Amino acid sequence: ASSPRALHSLLRVMRRCDRSEGHSEVLRLAHDVLETLSGDESGPARAVFDAKDAVTVVTEHMQMCRDRFELVGAAARTLTNLCGDAARARAVARAERGRVTRRVRGICEILGNTLAARRQNDAFSRRARESAESGQDAFRNQHQADRAEARSTRALEATVRSMRELVDRLERFEGEVRYEPALASRRAAGGPPP
Repeated sequence: ASSPRALHSLLRVMRRCDRSEGHSEVLRLAHDVLETLSGDESGPARAVFDAKDAVTVVTEHMQMCRDRFELVGAAARTLTNLCGDAARARAVARAERGRVTRRVRGICEILGNTLAARRQNDAFSRRARESAESGQDAFRNQHQADRAEARSTRALEATVRSMRELVDRLERFEGEVRYEPALASRRAAGGPPP
């Protein structure tokens, strides 16, 4: 599974996926594969990292599917695994002139805000339900909805933890991000340095 051709094929399929429900299962399985491979330092993690555009594809799906917490969590864990190696973490932090780190940080902030709002809403909803009188069927339906919401909240909490761990790893190398190519082109053009 970690052969360059297999990874190239997997990433090509992932690039073609969008947010539609039909692609949801394909993306879930693809991210599960990448997460598993990235956790094996005996060779597959390096192969995932070396695969063309792997980091970009994973971060793009994190952003595109940020309302699918399990998928974002698997993508975050994949990148966290890859960033377990200092050289790879440095390369990810430097990817696209620091845009990957900024993108991941932004997604983490959005998901953190979503979690905070959900917790506040859950507390309000719980108080409202406690004060309202309802019949047995309404209670049963609400209980099922509460259980589904609790599962979703747990998935969001796990994803936010994974995202924060990833941001922490990337920020260790953030100060090392270099912009020499941009500076060199400005200097050659006679423009002022930033």
